[in-house]
Amino acid sequence: MSFVAHMLGNMFITVNRFTAICLMHKHAKIWSRKNVWIVIGTQYVASFAACSYLLWSKLEYIQNSDGTTKLKGFEKHIDVLIRSTFVGTCAIYASVTVVLNARLLFVWHKISKMSDYARHSRSEKNLLMYTIFVFVFTMLMCSQQFTVGIAAVANNNDMYLWASRQFFWINDVMLVIQLPILLLYFVLLYDKHLMSRIINKNSSN
Repeated sequence: MSFVAHMLGNMFITVNRFTAICLMHKHAKIWSRKNVWIVIGTQYVASFAACSYLLWSKLEYIQNSDGTTKLKGFEKHIDVLIRSTFVGTCAIYASVTVVLNARLLFVWHKISKMSDYARHSRSEKNLLMYTIFVFVFTMLMCSQQFTVGIAAVANNNDMYLWASRQFFWINDVMLVIQLPILLLYFVLLYDKHLMSRIINKNSSN
């Protein structure tokens, strides 16, 4: 569940940054306080629904030659469902964020040259760099999940176990840098302040 929540949260962050720069005059309306709560609720409800079958699943272990055992994962059919869910989530994330980030960087580079926007662009640039940083590590997580999925289909236990172990340190980084609820509220408040100053300046001119 946490994996799907992370991926959806990171995707919503990208959408938030995209609307802040590419749909500047509609951004405050799109990311109203009510809509932010709807997004957060959707993120976690969808994550729980996508992984609810895990409540009735069982774990499998591998017997070593020395008599010890090690955890392999869930039952075969459950593992297929998990990999399908994770790979599907990764595919959706990659498809959406690659397009939005490419457009976002292009538009931001263009409007950062504008005098009215340039005065406030430093803080916006920091948020943009945060978004790109999240994107890089989330795509790394996607690569890890694709590798696990391939290993599961090929029934390659060594690759499966190696790729599965990479999940933990990548996930730790994502946990540290994401903080979706606090970030979305910070972005919401910041963007309203920024837009108010720009609109007021334009009105006075």
